[in-house]
Amino acid sequence: MSLDWIELEFLCAELNQQLVGAKVQELYQPSETQVLLTLYNAGSRFFWILQPDPELPCLYPVNAKGKMPDSPSAFCFKLRKHLEGARLSLVNPIAGDRICRFEFERGDESSTLIVDLRSQLSNLYLLDDDDRILSSLRNVSRDEKAGEGSWSVPKHPRPSLQEVSWNELEVEEAWENSDSSYFISRAREFTPRFMNWLMEQDKQGQFLEFIEEKFTQLRQNPVMELLMDELGIVDYNLFPGKPWEGKRIVKESISSLFAEYFPDFENRRLLRKVKDRVANALEKEIGSLRVKSEKLLVRKSLYETHSRVEQKASLLSSQREKMKAFSKTVTLVDYFNEEIGR
Repeated sequence: MSLDWIELEFLCAELNQQLVGAKVQELYQPSETQVLLTLYNAGSRFFWILQPDPELPCLYPVNAKGKMPDSPSAFCFKLRKHLEGARLSLVNPIAGDRICRFEFERGDESSTLIVDLRSQLSNLYLLDDDDRILSSLRNVSRDEKAGEGSWSVPKHPRPSLQEVSWNELEVEEAWENSDSSYFISRAREFTPRFMNWLMEQDKQGQFLEFIEEKFTQLRQNPVMELLMDELGIVDYNLFPGKPWEGKRIVKESISSLFAEYFPDFENRRLLRKVKDRVANALEKEIGSLRVKSEKLLVRKSLYETHSRVEQKASLLSSQREKMKAFSKTVTLVDYFNEEIGR
């Protein structure tokens, strides 16, 4: 999974409230896809993991620095050179995309750390005050490595909601058919998470007015809750009124939500894979036992009639003189039940 742009928008708003003016104390690279940013502000230290991992691109806070590598990578060394001692001046999301800018100032020098969370394109870029790329976490072009390339906002493959010419008949047909792919393919703001929530709403009035109303509702009243089942955290949710049969835990901020959701994500994923594997194995075993049970029931029904078959054979043997050639029936005396039968 990956963050939606609107989730990143919420997070950047919180970071601006909490961390603008904070001083960068330390920078580490715990793994190939993570950078730890340590900031000090108003007597408190904050530890943030920046994780442009293609499998799980995200940002989240942690409680402590933890064990770090003894020596910095080349990228980490470059970050330390330009960012340690600098103050965070702004965290700015790119509208409708999963990219944000961390702006830093140190004396007359300004630097920017671009956090790109677009799955396979995810990366971290360190820029100078002219937005030239000084370094990046993942490989970039030779010109960019040499500091000759300038970073610019990537062109989104889809236009914004306001740029699309909507065909009302197509819109109504897609809505009636619950075809979320139609909307996702048309405008960048329509993400799978948002559309899943939107399709559960009772659409009123014109399409664009309805959409704007829902975006406003979401921005003003995100619920920020963890969704739980018997194994623990399943997912997080920011959408008001989202149906869920399990337990919900409401968090006070999106930072605290991500702090609980992302750090153990891989362990929870592995646990659920094991659960699914065990459940599948049990289903197969149950199916096998059901087939065996059915076979045993058939044999049981045969055994239940076996004694009566023996009785009839005994009667036929003891009263052979009553059987006539070519006859299809014979009347015997049933000595076992003291009744006349055939």
